Amino acid sequence: MNLVEKLLNENSHVHIHDDKHAAVEQTVRSLISEGRQMLHVVADFDFTLTMYEKNGVILPSTFGVIESNDQILLPDGSLLSRKAEELRLKYHPIEIDVHMDISEKLPYMIEWWRSAQSLFVLSNLTKSVIRKLVHESSMELKTGVQEFMTDLLRSETPILIFSAGLGDIIEIFLEKEIPEFRHNHESSHIVSNFIQYDNDE
Repeated sequence: MNLVEKLLNENSHVHIHDDKHAAVEQTVRSLISEGRQMLHVVADFDFTLTMYEKNGVILPSTFGVIESNDQILLPDGSLLSRKAEELRLKYHPIEIDVHMDISEKLPYMIEWWRSAQSLFVLSNLTKSVIRKLVHESSMELKTGVQEFMTDLLRSETPILIFSAGLGDIIEIFLEKEIPEFRHNHESSHIVSNFIQYDNDE
């Protein structure tokens, strides 16, 4: 029994396409022979480290933590969540339209992004509000992620979270869920979109 077969027998939830066995075995053997000091982990965040749904309920992305909250008001008294949903209903069908190519979709996606950003700016979010939203959110790590990342951090294996999401949410959430995690520490970094606040509140 080779290494990959042994790993598959011990982990019934792991599946490898038949024509990929040799490549996976070579990668695993390389990881073992090179040692921990040559290992770096790069991961996406939204729905890679976090769950997409639980018990049939879709959980929020980093932007969703803010956009789905029914407490954030815009200057005109309207709910940010309602305006964000209007944008989603307008632009999401374009995003997933299989009959449009990327060059056709791109101007709409940029327009969506800018419109969503302007909602955030208008809402005058503060660091303390963001922290409160994260602590109240239903965002959840996938099974095993907390233990995996804790092991990496304790062994000083570098982790890079590379995300098109919202870095402020990622940082607060990971520090809440994984006490060892610190953004911009020597072994843990987040490359993402961060909010520029008017002050430090």
